[in-house]
Amino acid sequence: MSQFPALRMRRLRRHDWTRKLVAENTLSASDFIWPIFVSDGERKRTPVASMPGVDRLSVDLVAGAAEEAAKLGIPVIALFPYTDPSLKTADGKVLSGTWQATPGTYHATYSDYEFVHMIAGRIIITPDGGQPVEVGPGDAFVVEADFRGTWKIVEPVTKHFVVTVG
Repeated sequence: MSQFPALRMRRLRRHDWTRKLVAENTLSASDFIWPIFVSDGERKRTPVASMPGVDRLSVDLVAGAAEEAAKLGIPVIALFPYTDPSLKTADGKVLSGTWQATPGTYHATYSDYEFVHMIAGRIIITPDGGQPVEVGPGDAFVVEADFRGTWKIVEPVTKHFVVTVG
């Protein structure tokens, strides 16, 4: 009995693009997203009990972690802020806290309601297809659960918030 196949055509290996197309899966650093768990404070590394070898970093250490990710060829980081249990309900459906941001423009998509009380700074909020609204210190408002639009932070912002989840 003859061996099968008697002749192996190499059509799929002739060009680089076809070799990549039929190649086995490859995994490289550029395929990863580096999760960074963030907490308040300065110069703090706190172990995350449920993930051995993973630390929660204070905000001032996040830039160094992002630089390390970039040096390793990891193109994206994802930030996971820590919310103190005293700032949320036991079921996690309502949480509150203080949020701060520096000037910049961000597109936001909300799936949950958020109550906001502005402490400092100015934001121009423009719903997609709508008119801009400027808010500043002392203003309080609710962001609807289906809001989509742009938040332009004009001056550094500090706000108190309450979010309903789900």
